[in-house]
Amino acid sequence: MENKYGIKSVFDFVYTTQECAELINAIEHAIESKYDSKLKVMEALSEHAAYVVYKELEQLMSDLGVSVDSKQEAVDFLNQILVDLKSAPVLNLTLAFFPEYSQIKAFTNWWRKNINPKSLIRIKVNHKILAGAVIEWQEEAIPLTLQNAIDKNLISV
Repeated sequence: MENKYGIKSVFDFVYTTQECAELINAIEHAIESKYDSKLKVMEALSEHAAYVVYKELEQLMSDLGVSVDSKQEAVDFLNQILVDLKSAPVLNLTLAFFPEYSQIKAFTNWWRKNINPKSLIRIKVNHKILAGAVIEWQEEAIPLTLQNAIDKNLISV
């Protein structure tokens, strides 16, 4: 189900493995709070998750009809989010620089639209890459670097 902001899953606002790890940690803390009779699960989540991510999850829960006041509903919802996040395939992207967030978001959105809608990106920086990137997906590496192109041309000369 899509809400008024077009958000229909956690993958609409979690792009990288780093963001994923942070959210998993926050959700696990929130789920553990279910044993505290004085603390709501979503209050615990708000203490551990980034504000923007917390608000996105809260909105998603509301749009899906999940009660933020019901501990059991919140825990069940968050457990499903954990399953989704922990099972997401990862695209390894090695670049010569660390891209801006808008670039990460744009590339991830393109990747998800064209390749896999529920994947995460792990960005690595290798300053030895002159230009381009190395893409690793499903145990296959594709070097799209200037260095690789030069090496291939030198070998064929």
